[in-house]
Amino acid sequence: MIRTNELKADEERVKALIEEMASAYEDPSEVVEFYSKNKELMDNMRNVALEEQAVEAVLAKAKVSEKATSFNELMNQQA
Repeated sequence: MIRTNELKADEERVKALIEEMASAYEDPSEVVEFYSKNKELMDNMRNVALEEQAVEAVLAKAKVSEKATSFNELMNQQA
């Protein structure tokens, strides 16, 4: 999905993810700075952002159809 759609991590999303995570700490700006100076941590956050973008792309293309099913039918289905 990522290769097919040539998805790249959106840097604004990466920044937002880091800021959201950092807000749980006493000094968020220090955490943001720590992440921005650490390549491995930044790569991890880029992967999280890319994963979110891939899920959004799949959901945008998904076709959902509703089907009424009883509880027993659902529980007795073969996987």
